[in-house]
Parts: sequence; C-alpha cells; structure tokens
Amino acid sequence: MWKVIHVSSLSLMGALWIPIYFCARNQAKRARRLVFLLGTFVVWPTSTVALLMRLSELISPEVGKPEVDSVIILVLVAGGGTTFVIWLIGFWAASALGWWMRRKEVGA
Repeated sequence: MWKVIHVSSLSLMGALWIPIYFCARNQAKRARRLVFLLGTFVVWPTSTVALLMRLSELISPEVGKPEVDSVIILVLVAGGGTTFVIWLIGFWAASALGWWMRRKEVGA
C-alpha cells in the first residue's frame, strides 16, 4: 500500500512541475505561489511519510539493537530531506525553464 502511495505522490510532485513551468512562462505569480504551497504542504509530506513507512518496513526486524536505532533516525531524516530537495530542485528547474522560454519568445 505504501509503495502505491509513494509512487503516486512522486508522480504528483512531477506533475506539479508542469503548471510551475507555465506559471513562470506566463508570469502568473499567484498561481505559481499556490502550486508551490500545494507541493510543499501537501505533496511533499505525503511523499515523505510514504517513503518513511516503506523504509520502516524494511528495517523493522532490526529495531531494538542499540547500533541500529541511531542509524534509523539518520535514515529517516535523510529520506525526508532528500524528498524535499527533489521537490525544490524540480520547482527551480521548472521556473527557470519557464522564465527562459518567456525571455526567448519576447526577445524573438
């Protein structure tokens, strides 16, 4: 179940980059801000929780050992940070591409 939710949330994260591109291209600041907030406060947490649940299923037999407990915390923090960085890099790339395409059209 968590695998389906994780794949769906990552797909939605990628799908949100498309309207960000068009918002940057058409200078729609409010819509771009709305999409950014939707991705940051809805899609990213969903993706992070699904990733953490999948990771916890993989490492659950090892829980309870002293050397594993500290590693679990590091893995969970790294997983959440990684998904947030992926969201921000995609947002930046879509915004930059939209801005570049708009500049190309205006200059032509």
